[in-house]
Parts: sequence; C-alpha cells; structure tokens
Amino acid sequence: MGRAIGWIIVFVVVGLFEMPRMWRKHEIYDMWVFGVLLFATTVYGLLYMFEAPLPDPQGLIKLIFGPIGSRIMGHR
Repeated sequence: MGRAIGWIIVFVVVGLFEMPRMWRKHEIYDMWVFGVLLFATTVYGLLYMFEAPLPDPQGLIKLIFGPIGSRIMGHR
C-alpha cells in the first residue's frame, strides 16, 4: 500500500508542477490532454502494481492495424 501512495504522490507532484505553467500560458487544451493522460497513466500504474489483469497492448495494436495491414499487403 505504501508503494501505491508513493506512486500517487509522484503524479500529484508532477501535476502540481506542470498545471500552473499551462494555466498561466492559457494552454487549456494542453492542460486537459495532460490531465487525462496523467490520470490514465496513474490508474494503469496502480492496476499494474496491484497485479490486476490488464490487456496486452500488442493485442490492441493487432486488432486496430491488422485489417489495415491485410488490405495494404493484399491478403484476405
């Protein structure tokens, strides 16, 4: 549990360091994207840390790009 709290603290510090800079520069879109990616990374890291069953990234890539590659290469 201590590792999870440390993980969350690291991401909070990163967010507190970056968000005010983006706010001052009025980079609202960048701030939203950064926040969403930071949240997703934090959740994925916590799930990995607690050994939850996670999908294989390579399987997702094959699912998305497999049909495109087959059409390009001419395979059916």
